[in-house]
Amino acid sequence: MYSLINKHIDRLLTEGFRPEYLPEYFNLLVENPEKVRTNEYQRTYVTTWKLGRLGFDDRHWGEYFNRMYNLLQNPPSNSEAWLKELHDLASSLYQIKTKRLRNVLPFSACTKLAHIVNNHLPIYDSKVAAFYLWSPTAARAFERRIMDHLEFYNKLLLEYAKVIQTGLLNEAIEEFRRRFYSRVCTDERILDFLIWSWVGFCRRQGVSGRRNISQIGHVRRETERDLRRNACSHSEYRS
Repeated sequence: MYSLINKHIDRLLTEGFRPEYLPEYFNLLVENPEKVRTNEYQRTYVTTWKLGRLGFDDRHWGEYFNRMYNLLQNPPSNSEAWLKELHDLASSLYQIKTKRLRNVLPFSACTKLAHIVNNHLPIYDSKVAAFYLWSPTAARAFERRIMDHLEFYNKLLLEYAKVIQTGLLNEAIEEFRRRFYSRVCTDERILDFLIWSWVGFCRRQGVSGRRNISQIGHVRRETERDLRRNACSHSEYRS
């Protein structure tokens, strides 16, 4: 699948990636972590990452940004320590009921925090999970669910490192940098953008099963064949 992203990078960045995903205020978030406790920073952060949908109240955000501040002062030194921090943050947030009186596991929001503290950490979301053919457990127990997410995230850490170290997406990453300048985007962040955009692009072409790709006239035959064959998966990545 990585070879397909390289192969179709021009079309992906033209049709699949939206420049507004790389706003100036994302740069400001990464470059001004000392302002994490200010209302302005927190409002910008929640808007940038579209976290308002979580239904968090002041107790959630207090815990979230206090944890971010502390981690910025004393960041974990290795992946094992980061997994523990993600577990503890998710657990703390889960125990506070949302405005809808629900307990939610905001794992994606936790990995966004981790990325601000360490810009080389990947960001988890449903599209990244879909790219690697991963689905979270249907279990209800929090500990079972969070351990399931952490196991996948650990694999994601290893996979991103492999992709970057072996240059599997060098062509796509270089083209992204040529088109979209950012002071703060690491290779890991660009990899996240590429995967997120690729899955969205595939879904818009109908390979998710909701539409028949053969009915989409603007898809070139070469792209159509590739998308059919791979259907937004990466066959080399298996647990």
